[in-house]
Amino acid sequence: MHKKFIKFSKRSNYFFSKDLILVIVQFGLIILHFISFDYSIINKELTVSEFLGLGFVSFGLILIMISLITLGRNFSPFPRAREKGNLITNGIYSRIRHPMYFGLISISTGNCFINFSFMKVILTLLLIIVLSIKIKIEEQYLLVRFPNYSIYKSKVKL
Repeated sequence: MHKKFIKFSKRSNYFFSKDLILVIVQFGLIILHFISFDYSIINKELTVSEFLGLGFVSFGLILIMISLITLGRNFSPFPRAREKGNLITNGIYSRIRHPMYFGLISISTGNCFINFSFMKVILTLLLIIVLSIKIKIEEQYLLVRFPNYSIYKSKVKL
């Protein structure tokens, strides 16, 4: 009984950490992107900029889907790997270390192309900053949890 309480306490502290704050900010920025997306482009002839934007958005969505499929039960929105998780280095992860974050940035960039505004550029830059911070924290956790992560990191540059 005592061990369960300690485990729960550790989890409770985890949910008031910088990890949770990063995830909340990240999802908040993503939600703002969806709110600001110009859905009227669906039923009209596209400009070159809108066409490029849809390409970026499509590429990002495909990258995220492939990442989720490859990660399977190892997926977590938090920077820390799951307790029983494994280091995934195959599939898309053999080419890109953080394909899901890359996909989010691609979607955000595409959103700027579709309907350019200063707010969308700011949202994209903020998302890049938040994801960069999250990547640094995540990689620190991964280096401690998986000793072979440093080898993987040296092989997969992007």
